[in-house]
Amino acid sequence: MLPKCKLILSYNGTPTSKTTLPRALEKLAKLAGVHRIKIHALRHSHASLLISMGENPLLIKERLGHEKIQTTLRTYGHLYPNTNLEVANKLTGILQYKPASQSIANYTSNQHTAIYHREVK
Repeated sequence: MLPKCKLILSYNGTPTSKTTLPRALEKLAKLAGVHRIKIHALRHSHASLLISMGENPLLIKERLGHEKIQTTLRTYGHLYPNTNLEVANKLTGILQYKPASQSIANYTSNQHTAIYHREVK
């Protein structure tokens, strides 16, 4: 970016042609020996990389310019790993408990609780 220029892709302070970046990407992909992707796919690649790095969805929302977090999560939610096991592992050992040695309840209106209270005594 040029000093005092509000454009991200500019060589002289004016917007670049809409064909400049695709041509540059095609040339560079060919030189690197990789498959060329479309410009919009760079946006998705950027979001995917941030997700894989564990970045906060709110940060990604801001970087992509989404008005609502729902847009970000609807578009990229499938990329978030299933973290239930990870969360369960983090919670393991956090709560300490001591199993009941006797029941202090004096009601038996529910057959399941009645059975439980008989077993605990």
